[in-house]
Amino acid sequence: MTKVFEDRPYQSRIITKSDVNWRAGVKRQLIVSPTGSGKTVMGFKVLKNVVENAPEIMKCEPNEVGIAWVAMRRNLLKQAEIENNLLIKCPNVHYVSMFDKDPMDELSQYKKLVIMLDEAHHDGADSAHSIHNKLNPLLYLGLSATQLRTDRVKLCFELTLQDAGYHNLISDGYLSQFDQFMLNEFTPASVASAYLADVPKWGKSLMFFLTYQECFDCAAILRSAGIRCDIVTSATDRYAQIDAFEAGEIDVLINMSVLTEGFDCPDLRTVWVRDSANRGPTMQMAGRVLRKHHSKPFANIVQSVKTSYPFARVAKPHHQYVQQNGVWRSIGASEMVRMMSNMMIQRVIKADIDYESLNYLKNKQINHVHRWR
Repeated sequence: MTKVFEDRPYQSRIITKSDVNWRAGVKRQLIVSPTGSGKTVMGFKVLKNVVENAPEIMKCEPNEVGIAWVAMRRNLLKQAEIENNLLIKCPNVHYVSMFDKDPMDELSQYKKLVIMLDEAHHDGADSAHSIHNKLNPLLYLGLSATQLRTDRVKLCFELTLQDAGYHNLISDGYLSQFDQFMLNEFTPASVASAYLADVPKWGKSLMFFLTYQECFDCAAILRSAGIRCDIVTSATDRYAQIDAFEAGEIDVLINMSVLTEGFDCPDLRTVWVRDSANRGPTMQMAGRVLRKHHSKPFANIVQSVKTSYPFARVAKPHHQYVQQNGVWRSIGASEMVRMMSNMMIQRVIKADIDYESLNYLKNKQINHVHRWR
């Protein structure tokens, strides 16, 4: 059965703004929205509007507009194709690898072209420049969860479209609520120890480390305890590994940065986020776990107290915990305190106010101030 795509309010606002910008003469737009917010369907909806309104926006007929949906990884292209076929049915789309040497093979039939770059913070890469130069598009659209690059290379977009952030999307129920756990330090031993201390709590887990050696060391500890885990690198068959993880044949996936993009597993329960000095990578890593799923009332984000960017700076966690002597201690108000606070607020709201007494006290205070001037 064909699914029907219904715009969420923030998606509708971005789609509308993009249309206004195209018509105003803007040629390069970047949509920035959190992981799990539906960037792909937003992109296709924007592109479908471009094709349908080609005479006004591109000065040509709809069948003369070709779309190159560009991504670094072929699994991202496959996911995009599936979503378009199921939800949007945007026409004239061709799925192009950023490393394709001759992308014009299928696109030469069109009079005018549009490039849609997924994970558009890679716009600064030489391969992205090469694709752009070969296709010479009239319009350029980008999608990204973060436009920040650690090398400070500037992206070539004229306008950035942003609307709801992580905090809003979690509050409005579009992304999963989460609990935040802070380790004393983020090392293979500390991470493995915390995981093994309560395996059911963490469930399906994705772990990020800075080096391959750290990945190997953590995997060795977990395997010695009987945990089914695997290390994903640029040289492994990540698609088979991800399939095994999603099927429940692997309990933990460990990697450095390969899975910061294009990894969507809604029933992922916990993400273990290595220390980082940069906000962008932290958002990419933590965002992997925030897709909603009936199996997880709350997601878990584990970091260390030494990180420069605890995710709690971006969105409010349901609960926060810090590790003390191997035990998780809550650093937020208890449920009882919250209940008592809410009760007191309600009592104040409902209380009868003696306005005559308040006015008397107010006038007395004013006279007292005047007397001392």
